[in-house]
Amino acid sequence: MTTDSERTPLIDVHAHFLTPRYVRATQDAGHARPDGMARFPSGRRPRIWS
Repeated sequence: MTTDSERTPLIDVHAHFLTPRYVRATQDAGHARPDGMARFPSGRRPRIWS
């Protein structure tokens, strides 16, 4: 059996890709804060991708 101190720490890395159509449909359905997010992503690329 592996103890907590022997486990390799894991980091959850993932992204949400939302199409403009999906965002509009979701907002039209009254969901302004999907899954507890503060807001929908703006659609602009992060600076790191520049």
